[in-house]
Amino acid sequence: MNNRFPWFTVPGWLKWLAGIICLAVVFCLITVVYLYQATQQDRTASFKQVKQKVLKETSINTIDRIERFHGSDAYHVIYGKMGDQQAAIMFYPFNENNTDSVIVKRSDILPKKTIQTDWRDHCTNCTLFDITPALITNDKLPAWEITYENSAGRYIMEYVSMNDGEQIELMGFKRMFNKGAFL
Repeated sequence: MNNRFPWFTVPGWLKWLAGIICLAVVFCLITVVYLYQATQQDRTASFKQVKQKVLKETSINTIDRIERFHGSDAYHVIYGKMGDQQAAIMFYPFNENNTDSVIVKRSDILPKKTIQTDWRDHCTNCTLFDITPALITNDKLPAWEITYENSAGRYIMEYVSMNDGEQIELMGFKRMFNKGAFL
């Protein structure tokens, strides 16, 4: 036998092992994609029902988008317009109790851009992750939730009033592991 290409002579058991490993990797990828899609579908499954209930039972008559907020209680955050075409944000509880919902007119609150500018002024060496609407459940107080990493490497969740930008609550989390420990 002519061994011009010795690297093509691989033992049979190694070919089987490589084939099994490739199949396991493909199976794992398919499983991960399936689980991701199933989770996403479950996360947004109730949006259609909530949209119908809100349009039927509240003063919101147009819905632009729906998100979720999880504080002490969970709420659907609904961006829409009221009967007079005035933009509003509505916090609609997951328990679908209409009396616990809160509607805030966008003209009565500080815009997200203003909150971001004010935050940048007092936290110069920080990394902003997101600013989202929140509801402080005990007082039914609409707020902006600002999530960021400060200069000391702490993950911070800061809640400021939508009305005047005053700080309501601040929570900081200390990192337990180095940033690249698992990468």
